[in-house]
Amino acid sequence: MGRVSRTCSVLAMLVSLTFLYSCHGIRDTLFRKQINAVSDIKPTFAGYLQVDKDGSSIYYAYYESQTRSEDVGEAPILLWLQGGPGCASTFGGFYELGPWSVTSALGVQRNPGAWNRIFGLLLMDQPVGSGYSRATNGSSSIPRDEMGMAAHLYAALQGFFTQHHSLATRPLFITGESYAGKYVPSIAHYILQAQLDAGASAAVASTKTTSEPTTTMATNIAAGTAAPALRFRRELPTGTSRPVFRLAGVAVGNGLTDPRTQTQTLAAAAYYAGLLPPALRDEVAGKAAAVVSLIDESKWLEAHEARESLRSFIANVTGLATMFDTRRTEEYDPTKTVDRFLNLPEVRQNGSIRRDSQDARRAPRDFELGLEGL
Repeated sequence: MGRVSRTCSVLAMLVSLTFLYSCHGIRDTLFRKQINAVSDIKPTFAGYLQVDKDGSSIYYAYYESQTRSEDVGEAPILLWLQGGPGCASTFGGFYELGPWSVTSALGVQRNPGAWNRIFGLLLMDQPVGSGYSRATNGSSSIPRDEMGMAAHLYAALQGFFTQHHSLATRPLFITGESYAGKYVPSIAHYILQAQLDAGASAAVASTKTTSEPTTTMATNIAAGTAAPALRFRRELPTGTSRPVFRLAGVAVGNGLTDPRTQTQTLAAAAYYAGLLPPALRDEVAGKAAAVVSLIDESKWLEAHEARESLRSFIANVTGLATMFDTRRTEEYDPTKTVDRFLNLPEVRQNGSIRRDSQDARRAPRDFELGLEGL
């Protein structure tokens, strides 16, 4: 088995262990504790990447691979995108896959399951307005569709790999869970189309000049790695440049990719897992059909509320907090420990957080409602 196959196998295993959880930002002033390992939790790189002309910027934190493995070779970089929509990736960084886990006393301990044991781990709080990222004009700066989200994220990736050009030749895997079932395919498609469009433009330009082509970091990275043909194309913003990084693959865990189809599976899934009797199975199926009808009528707000009501109904009748882990009877991070930790002054200072950024939290609810029907 080759290096790429082994890398993909390990990556698939990591994503399969991903869980869905709730993430609500709470600022806590009563339980602050000085962090003994604050110097250790500092990311390798951290900062802000402007993604819009209005000044809105995405916060990122990068943790370099802790080890070098002959099995992996040059350590790939994993970009982690949280779900939600509107949950911050830094939350997942301290709750499930980063090098540190938060204790109940608002301290830290090493995470034995950290993804950066053998991979470089890149966290980006997106969309703008979530986590530490900045939406300059509030809700009006937040993308309301997949294309706008992808454009912002692409700008952030271009900025990151331009600033840290020594990382640009390493393979990038884009990963995520839950609502990232929409984020991941959208940004991957955007990257591939940007590469194809730039290649087409270069081919046209080469027929109009006899000068030697200029070799750039982007063309070096893309050499021998032509993007696959796309079944459909979207209209990218004018002037979109070729990616300066190398997309190697994508991975999604428990992804929400098609709410219309997936909502209709809830009744059968719960019934065959032994969680619902036939009568309640039929009631859940009826509620799911109502959600689908609202989606078909493009009534996104009503569909969102009906779907949330359906999920609450299933939780109430089964006693479970989530269908993703039938052992759980309470939501993930029920005491909001990670949110309180991320809002501690010493943590914000150590993570290069701008003083004018909001508390680490979800994006505003209108963003969630705007994307729910996509």
